[in-house]
Amino acid sequence: MDCQTASLMPVGNSESSLAEFVFQYGCQPDSYLATAPGRRVFWSQHGRGLVSYAVSGRYVLVSGGLICPADERENLLVQFLQYCAGYQWRVIFFFIPEDCIDVFRRLGCYTTKIGEESVLDLEQLTFCGGQWEWVRRQVNYCRRHHVTFREVDREKYSELEWQRFELELRAVCESSMTQKAQQMELQFLDGTIDGHALGHRRLFIAETCVNGISRIEGYVVCNPLMAGMSWAAEIYRHRHDSVRGTIAYLFHQIALQLKQEGVLQFSLCLAPGQNCEQHVPHERPIVRRMILLLRDRGSAFFDMQGICYFKSRFRPRYQNCYICSPAVSDRFPLLVAVGGLLATLRVLGLLRVSPRQLWKMWRLGRNRKRPVEDVASNS
Repeated sequence: MDCQTASLMPVGNSESSLAEFVFQYGCQPDSYLATAPGRRVFWSQHGRGLVSYAVSGRYVLVSGGLICPADERENLLVQFLQYCAGYQWRVIFFFIPEDCIDVFRRLGCYTTKIGEESVLDLEQLTFCGGQWEWVRRQVNYCRRHHVTFREVDREKYSELEWQRFELELRAVCESSMTQKAQQMELQFLDGTIDGHALGHRRLFIAETCVNGISRIEGYVVCNPLMAGMSWAAEIYRHRHDSVRGTIAYLFHQIALQLKQEGVLQFSLCLAPGQNCEQHVPHERPIVRRMILLLRDRGSAFFDMQGICYFKSRFRPRYQNCYICSPAVSDRFPLLVAVGGLLATLRVLGLLRVSPRQLWKMWRLGRNRKRPVEDVASNS
């Protein structure tokens, strides 16, 4: 952790106090990732806010946004940018929501749209009517194939039982990775259950039982936002041979359970590249063009269009998300943008790909031909 004085940490200076602070003030789907092991964390003066980040060369990547009370956002941003300027780092903030963007614009930052967050407003959600017919078909198919849903309570497992359970979850994840060009899970901007305690996160699974032997078909890990007033489906994985519609079934069941609990919103996280054709104030056009290029031509590498299409079947409400960076005088803006892209790919682990699988996916054009259910674990 990075700090300027010993007074920057919450009382206790422990993992549990960090988790409580992030639970209370995290307002983005990825905010809770600040509690993951190995993260760098910057605390503002008097411990009023924090920023979680990674360093790659001269670039700093920030996930989770400004984790602090709303009235402390500008102060936290000013302090963090001053801290990074001392090292001559170039800062990139990911997935900044619309209600935080004015803080960045007041400080002269570039604000380029990166996509739209998909949000289900649970109070009026019923999944009735023609617009949700596709969702109901997936749910009914899973039920006919004896798929069941449950939330996993870590406290009910012994240490040995939990280790065995984690092995099966890891097997589900590894199975999903066989269908991708990437050789590892997305890092930093995506969470993991491997080596990161659940804490305030919630784990839901879909499973089948044959001859008394249960099998996990898929799982979803939800991150808390705003002290649990909202939850986000931040990790979702399914086996490559799972029952069709497993992830849609999980989303449906989670939404209904959260609604019953009185939760206001269920976020399906980012629909990457969605509606990025439109110009927004203070954007970097070159960054927007790179996002569109990856969305339209890079499906074999990362299927952004497939992810967007899958989430659209839940008829969510969309809200803009941005990638933000301080405005600096660059003599070679293209080189700076490419450097930022390479730093991002390196930190995310997207440079580790299987050339054979990448070539296969490019040739088959899988994002156009495969059923929409099969793209569900690509985020």
